Formats: sequence, structure tokens, C-alpha cells
Amino acid sequence: GTKLIVEAGCDYAKTSTGQYVGPTVEQFLVMAEVCKGTKTKTKVAGVKHPRPQNAWVFLAAGADLIGTRAAEPMILALPTMRKIGIVPPYKG
Repeated sequence: GTKLIVEAGCDYAKTSTGQYVGPTVEQFLVMAEVCKGTKTKTKVAGVKHPRPQNAWVFLAAGADLIGTRAAEPMILALPTMRKIGIVPPYKG
């Protein structure tokens, strides 16, 4: 499916939405590999618990965007995740 999305010139390829079981990192990496070197970016939706840690894993794996209704707990967890070294320090 991702190859068709890239060939169609879509802006984003997106993982599962509204599924009980969210995407695995391995599934995302397959999608990301197909998008690599194209204008199509990657979006992860359906991040499962623990959301802050799992969202960071997808970002570290190369996701361009995380789609979620649970952004607040993810953002609020950043200081703790930085403190224990899961997330690098902010250099903005």
C-alpha cells in the first residue's frame, strides 16, 4: 500500500487509524523505507500505551508526525523522559 501512496505523490503515508492494535515499529520501518528519498513523509497514528515512550520510539525511528488525541500526556512526560535520558535535551 505504501508504494501506491508514494507513486500517487501523496504528502503523507500513515499507519493504522482507529484500530485496536496499533502499529509496530517494525511495520513503521517498512513503510518508512518505502518513503525514503521521496517527497512522501510518514505519520504514525494509533500509538498505544505507554504513549509517551512509544511515541518517542516512533520519532527516533524517523516518523515525521505523530497523530494522536493524547498529545497532552505525551508532552507532559517529556521532562521526566529527558531527566532519565530517554529523550535528548531540548536545544531549541
